Amino acid sequence: MHHYKIAPGPPDHFLFGNTREIRHDPLRFELEMARQYGDVVRIRFLFWPIYLVNHPDGVKHVLQENRRNYSKDLYPYRLLQPLLGQGLVTNDGESWLQQRHLMQPAFHPKRVAAFGTLITGAAVTLLDQWQRYAGRDQPVDVTAEMLRLTLRIAGQALFNSDLSDETDVVGQAVATVNRLLSEYLYAPFPPLSIPTPRSRRLQAARRTLDRGSA
Repeated sequence: MHHYKIAPGPPDHFLFGNTREIRHDPLRFELEMARQYGDVVRIRFLFWPIYLVNHPDGVKHVLQENRRNYSKDLYPYRLLQPLLGQGLVTNDGESWLQQRHLMQPAFHPKRVAAFGTLITGAAVTLLDQWQRYAGRDQPVDVTAEMLRLTLRIAGQALFNSDLSDETDVVGQAVATVNRLLSEYLYAPFPPLSIPTPRSRRLQAARRTLDRGSA
């Protein structure tokens, strides 16, 4: 006979669970949960229990070794599907597996090994630029610089194209989408199908990203 234990976790509000803490500073909250409670932590988002898996072995267990036991039929994914579509992030089951197989050649071990040289070169270029900034006592916008680095690496690795010149436009659109999606997850009414100011801003940012990827 198996005996199962409930994962440890913080006290929660009887109605809101841990939603307020998550919304206030999600990254700090999750780091604190891992520090206090260990490899698997149980929290509650409104009415839904959520488990934070913090150890690499646990992540491997969920995403690789036993992935068929876990579904994406969850509240956040259902909310995001109308905006993000049926991509690898939101898709599930056999359809997800077909998409994953289509992506597999881009992550062949030989190509992944070549990414190391690409990533190192881009990082060295960035650090050289920062060194010049430091010599002039010039401040650095780290968020923008890291986005530029990401676009350069991802563009060259996946599309053989340097996308870093799009940093300003893409960065603003990504920031808008992240902020509004976070708001939407915590306050999903009215829905995105209703043309509220939030919905219009979100759709405008999405069109900007779509144009950048076309």
